[in-house]
Amino acid sequence: MERESVKGEWVKLEMEKSRHDLHVSTTKQRYADCQRAIDTAKDDRDVVIKNADYLRYELDQEIKRANELKMKLDSYAACCDMEHCIETFVGKRIHDHLKMSRLEQCRVVVEKMKKVNPKDAASLEQDLNEFF
Repeated sequence: MERESVKGEWVKLEMEKSRHDLHVSTTKQRYADCQRAIDTAKDDRDVVIKNADYLRYELDQEIKRANELKMKLDSYAACCDMEHCIETFVGKRIHDHLKMSRLEQCRVVVEKMKKVNPKDAASLEQDLNEFF
């Protein structure tokens, strides 16, 4: 009897040891899975950080390009406005100029030349007086 009770105790201990070994094995596997998940998460985090840095760089480049384009568009708009102003000014002056006599046109040229080169303007005015 005693042998049977020892044998029964031994079987119980063997079963408990098997359960314990299974539990240890399962725990080690779960730990390894968790460690893999942590490593993967770290790698994913590093990748996400690199992607975020690259996207930030691309955004900065796009903002820079957009600002350059805006400056060009503003410059073109200013040029168009300036051309329109010049065309309007010249159009009015040409209309006035065409109404003038030839002598009046020449006198306007002499007056403008006095502001630019007075010596040549004096000579031109003298020639003009002699011619007309």
